[in-house]
Amino acid sequence: AARNEARSQVRQANVAQMAIMDQVCREVIEAHAQIESRRGQVEIAREGIAAAERSQTRNLERIRNLQGLPLEMLQSNQALALARREYLRAVIDYNTAQVTLYHAVGAPGGIPEIVSNAP
Repeated sequence: AARNEARSQVRQANVAQMAIMDQVCREVIEAHAQIESRRGQVEIAREGIAAAERSQTRNLERIRNLQGLPLEMLQSNQALALARREYLRAVIDYNTAQVTLYHAVGAPGGIPEIVSNAP
């Protein structure tokens, strides 16, 4: 009876350990998926900044050639500012996802990669 009880306790401990391992795996997979998603958002935001900068340049050229209105330049400035804010938000979300993954894997040695090449 004592052996059966001991075997039962070992099996219960193994089941509990497997449940914890499953939870850790799930957290790591979810955090990694978030990183991949956020990385894509950072790239899209970078493209948004580039497009807003091109628009701003074209509007400035039009104004200098007396073809455009100053209002167009103001709008392109606002679009550029918005694109930069979106990029910043995307970088913050990406870095937050990295910290979440870092925590999920048990915070091993080293510091996670941080996006720092802001335009």
